[in-house]
Amino acid sequence: MEYKTIILAREAETGIATITLNRPEKLNAFSPLVSREFSDAVWQVYNDNDVRVLVVNGAGRAFCAGGDIREDLSHSAASAMTWKYDHDWRFINTVPVMLRYMAPPSIASVHGHCIGIGTTLPLACDFIVAADTARFSLGFIRVGITPEFGSTYNLPRLVGMRRAMELSLTGRTFDAEEALRIGVVNKVVPEAQLKDATREFALSLAQGPSIAIEMTKRALYNAWDGDIHAALQFEAFAQETAHRTEDGAEGPRAFVEKRKPKFKGK
Repeated sequence: MEYKTIILAREAETGIATITLNRPEKLNAFSPLVSREFSDAVWQVYNDNDVRVLVVNGAGRAFCAGGDIREDLSHSAASAMTWKYDHDWRFINTVPVMLRYMAPPSIASVHGHCIGIGTTLPLACDFIVAADTARFSLGFIRVGITPEFGSTYNLPRLVGMRRAMELSLTGRTFDAEEALRIGVVNKVVPEAQLKDATREFALSLAQGPSIAIEMTKRALYNAWDGDIHAALQFEAFAQETAHRTEDGAEGPRAFVEKRKPKFKGK
């Protein structure tokens, strides 16, 4: 698929895939076309066994300024339900699930405006690296609509119900430092260092034991959603799986030999 609003790049040598929102003139606001193309790109990554890390970022002055309201208003009543299906069901209800269950971890690298889906999309990723210029807002309530992209599930688990209720019902803006303090983001760096900091983090994951990383990611999410008994069962399965891999043998061997392990993702 040839994309018009995003860029999908894959590095064979590192295993890093990057999806860049590429409507800088619109501050990367989401339209139905962006939704379709982003969904397709995530699907491509989901099915690519050579990808070891996914990075999501935005071109220009902002990560994403939310939905393209002007374009939304241009839809006629007759096309409203078609747009609703195309945007909500094909995108909002599928992409968060793909991000959750894909093998490689995902990193949102954000800066500038992160409004509406510009906040909820990063929340669906496994990690967020934010520039000090990032400004977040669940601004849905301000335009009379409700949060999406799994944010009502993800946000309370990150910041607690009372804080999630406050951020959702007020739609207030909070900066990168507050986002770090309340557990929304993993790391804050000066904007000039965002690209390098994100790549350094992505490489550290890409060079790790990919099967063990995948199983650990799944174990954590399974435990998040389940109970202690289910968590213990999956942990046992994950450990047995990891121990049977080449990387599972290489790690202890490198430790004994006092050298850096050379993980191959096998």
